[in-house]
Amino acid sequence: MEIKRIRRPWNPNEHKYGNRLKRDPFYHSSSWKATKEAFKQQQSILSNGKQISNALCYECMDKRNKATPMHTVDHILAIEDGGDRHDFNNLRSLCLSCHNSKSAKEGNERRKNKAK
Repeated sequence: MEIKRIRRPWNPNEHKYGNRLKRDPFYHSSSWKATKEAFKQQQSILSNGKQISNALCYECMDKRNKATPMHTVDHILAIEDGGDRHDFNNLRSLCLSCHNSKSAKEGNERRKNKAK
């Protein structure tokens, strides 16, 4: 009697979905880590002219006036779209929620443009 193996899609060792997310070695480089740490020490100016610490989420402060701690430093113009990797004018601190929604929108736009 043959026993059929149960597939558990939430277990990464059982399913190989492919490399959907490209792992860019740049994000593990010492130059990016140094840029990120230096950026966190700076301040940004909101659209209303108010200065905030880069330790807070830019989008939450700008749109909802809510002080949310930052989770990641994000490129405003994605690197693959021609954005500068180390320019502070192309960086923005975002919380996890804002970063995920921004990344999803960018990914959807990229897929739409690729399908055309």
